[in-house]
Amino acid sequence: MTIVGTAVNYIGTFLDTLHRMISASLLTVVPQWAESSLRFYNIDYQGVRHEIGSRLSLSESIILLSGLHIMNNTIHSENATLVFTSPLRLISGGSLCRQFDFAHFFRSQLRRCSSLCAYYGSGEMELDFVALSHQSQSVVVLEDDMHYTQPSWTKLRNRAGLTGSIECAGLVDEMFSLLLLGSYFNAGKGAAFGLGCYTIKPL
Repeated sequence: MTIVGTAVNYIGTFLDTLHRMISASLLTVVPQWAESSLRFYNIDYQGVRHEIGSRLSLSESIILLSGLHIMNNTIHSENATLVFTSPLRLISGGSLCRQFDFAHFFRSQLRRCSSLCAYYGSGEMELDFVALSHQSQSVVVLEDDMHYTQPSWTKLRNRAGLTGSIECAGLVDEMFSLLLLGSYFNAGKGAAFGLGCYTIKPL
């Protein structure tokens, strides 16, 4: 069985289980007509929603995002804006960063993406990590609107971090591609729980 076939089988089992769980939990509070209107969606590379299994088979309707596809088929730009919509928590010297440093942020994303590719992908990323790390120090931040905030939705101190936006110049192609890939995984501590969510927009 191919890797794609195996992934589709796993996803199919997951969706069936999820549907049963939702149906069981909402059975007493959702009218019968609403239960039959439950829909599942996934999102493509452009952020467009597609309904899963409505008219096509599961294997045809599931969109499997590829990290290599994201990096190889993106619009490259030397200038870009990074917008952080949830607190970014980066550690430097054992302390939480209260000011944004592009080189530190980029090296963090370089390590994160390469680790994810090594553990869950097809192996190491074919990038010159040393050169990219050095080049990140030459990136110029044109506008810095980042500020340290405590999110209003929690009083836990370990959820505070940097939010806002920066406009930077001097990105090489590989750097832009890697930052775009990293935006699918978030950044910094607590990324798996929704912290460090950001988008990158070419200028």
